[in-house]
Amino acid sequence: HAPYTPDDELIDILRAACVPLSLAIENARIFQIEIDKAEQKVRHFDFRDIITVSPKMNDVLELIRKVTDIPTSILITGESGTGKELIARAIHYNSLRQDKPFITVNCAAIPEALLESEFFGHVKGAFTDAYADRKGLFESADGGTIFMDEINSMSSALQAKLLRVFQDNTFMKVGDTAPVTVDIRIITATNQDLKESVKSGSFREDLFYRLYVFHINVPPLRERKEDIPILTRAFMSRFASKFDRKVDSISSGAMESLMDYDWPGNIRELENAVERGVAVCEGPEIRSRDLPHEISSVENLMSDDMSLKRVERAHIQKVLVLAKGNKKAASDMLGINASTLWRKLK
Repeated sequence: HAPYTPDDELIDILRAACVPLSLAIENARIFQIEIDKAEQKVRHFDFRDIITVSPKMNDVLELIRKVTDIPTSILITGESGTGKELIARAIHYNSLRQDKPFITVNCAAIPEALLESEFFGHVKGAFTDAYADRKGLFESADGGTIFMDEINSMSSALQAKLLRVFQDNTFMKVGDTAPVTVDIRIITATNQDLKESVKSGSFREDLFYRLYVFHINVPPLRERKEDIPILTRAFMSRFASKFDRKVDSISSGAMESLMDYDWPGNIRELENAVERGVAVCEGPEIRSRDLPHEISSVENLMSDDMSLKRVERAHIQKVLVLAKGNKKAASDMLGINASTLWRKLK
């Protein structure tokens, strides 16, 4: 058979039909490129582990958003149990370093004699039992973040050696003379007033100012009691699953006890109280008797601070519990507008 030769008219029809299709494909490609560019510009922050409805904590989250990708030292302050490490993790895992190491170290938990080796590493033969070269925490964190808790517990001698690391990310291993340079973000934390430590001479002033470039203070739980109901439910769900118990509610009396207590141990103490409640309660509901005695006892519900401001705030927080955290409903129940409620919670 003779080969088929389409006529020119048919070729023109096919060519005309293909033009819109090729344009559609090209337009889709260009559109996807623009979407990718836009997504690179828009940051999606993930704070799922930080459970809060508190205005004060929302201010903290706003600070985190501002500092995630700024390569500067960060000092987190707050009482024990407020969640300083959680804040440090949020900074790291929402930053461009999120795929790199996040290393935590409690400076108070390492013996003084081992601190230098732990942080800087050592070379073989640097001291007895140094049988091989060993990386320190700073080198292990290269590219990522190191979180140093209880920074105030370090000796003056080690503070002096840390100063150079904060200045230019350079240090020397124990027993070596060659400098090591790393790319790390350093986040420090303390439950002490470092300014007072500087005044007393227990903390170096030059190191303090290196740490204090960007400061985040985490409020204690007694100043964000509106978070107690949602934190309680989150802990209750976690421990019910852990203990394989069907506990899914808390009595109004038990919740009132939680709201009235001042929480010197902060969120960690609340977590422990809820864990105990889930473990010992009879049935699906935590009652006042299931809570630790110091929380459920009437004698300890009174605070040393009985100012009108505190009493008003305590009442507002109880109304928020009744309104299940709905600020509009709570403001209606209180007979004030939402902006006034927000201001009183600040």
